[in-house]
Amino acid sequence: MIEVQLNVSSEEVEQLEALFCESLQQNWLLFQKNAKSQPSLRGYFESEGEAKDALAELKQEVRSLQTDSFEILPVDEQDWKMAYRHHLKPWKKGRLNWVPVWEKETFSIEPDQVYVYLDSGMAFGTGSHETTRLCAEALYDFVQGKNLNHSINVMDAGCGSGVLAMSASRLGFESVYAFDRDPEAVKVTVENLEFNGMTGVVEVLEAGIEEGVKDRQAHIIMANIQADVLMIYVDELVKSWNPDGGIMILSGILAVEVEQVKEVFAAKLAEIFENTHFTAAVEQMGEWVSLVFEAE
Repeated sequence: MIEVQLNVSSEEVEQLEALFCESLQQNWLLFQKNAKSQPSLRGYFESEGEAKDALAELKQEVRSLQTDSFEILPVDEQDWKMAYRHHLKPWKKGRLNWVPVWEKETFSIEPDQVYVYLDSGMAFGTGSHETTRLCAEALYDFVQGKNLNHSINVMDAGCGSGVLAMSASRLGFESVYAFDRDPEAVKVTVENLEFNGMTGVVEVLEAGIEEGVKDRQAHIIMANIQADVLMIYVDELVKSWNPDGGIMILSGILAVEVEQVKEVFAAKLAEIFENTHFTAAVEQMGEWVSLVFEAE
């Protein structure tokens, strides 16, 4: 096992974050010790040849990368498996807390709070990315001041590590369903559910969007998926949404893409729900946004 290190610029960090958010990958990490230090790209591979091939692929997406000036270091496989922990930190919104499992024993617990403990592995929805937080904040804001109707159900499309689905359950929703096309993501979700004592509480399925939403409807849909994929599957997502008393939360959307996504979904909503008017709220965090539809 080897570690590849390559210094990158802040502009390249932004491009790489967008790329990694949109693809399920387990080899690359972005690392920056503090705000003043040089950011670096770190990759973990079995051989130098494999590393060079992966760098060549990245170079096709981020042309400015100086892929000839990388450093190779030997690394213990266990260190590689634990490296992602540098990027997974506690986070909270109101009374909702996300806590890495390795901090459970030392984390201060308060009685009026709810907690989701997670271990995401290298690739999936750690909560460190803005899109995951935007979805969670939209869901949290929706439940404030409400006595939840127990018939309201939740769907997490593209669940990653399951953090959003588990958050929905902790916030009081009794019917929560999550799916992802990647078997490793489903495995991580199931493990996180088990660690949280939530096995059987959230239904989990390995499926892409077409299969995942087939013959299902949900009052609340969370789809943290890249913008072009959201627009490809607009028909499936809108038809699987029951807007009566719920919301549709879309993210994985760059700020420069939001108007196009909004237009595509608004047109489909008008087509499917002819006599209903919908609001579309946009929230931004960094260069990412969430788009939340709700029936008036």
